[in-house]
Amino acid sequence: MKPVLFFLATLIFQQIRAQSMDSIPGGNFHESVSHMSNIIDFTVQRLSSGHVLVSWHAAAETTDSGFVLERKKQNEGVFVPVGFISSPSDQAGTSVLDYSFRDNNNYKGASFYRIRQTDHSGKQYFTAVKEVKSIER
Repeated sequence: MKPVLFFLATLIFQQIRAQSMDSIPGGNFHESVSHMSNIIDFTVQRLSSGHVLVSWHAAAETTDSGFVLERKKQNEGVFVPVGFISSPSDQAGTSVLDYSFRDNNNYKGASFYRIRQTDHSGKQYFTAVKEVKSIER
């Protein structure tokens, strides 16, 4: 029973930590979004001057259709989709799933990432926004 409580506490903590879109540098966003998703952890890491690794862990959920990776470059006003990863149809015996996506991104300024999760009913959920900077040359 304790692992389930720890998992729920972690999930709730992630929901509370979700940032407002207004906190993104260089942009003021007033989108109606929900931050209640089953994503437990979400990170972005610059691998090289041309690649960014986006990784996340999500609680197994049978109502998800997948995850859309979205990116906004510094001084741009909107997020654009850069990739899609579908949720596995068979999650039997799995409590947490690991995902990653390698984005071809050689932008010289800061880039902002978020994950849009969509369930089978069409409801969308967004993660907090994460920033990655370019590699100085």
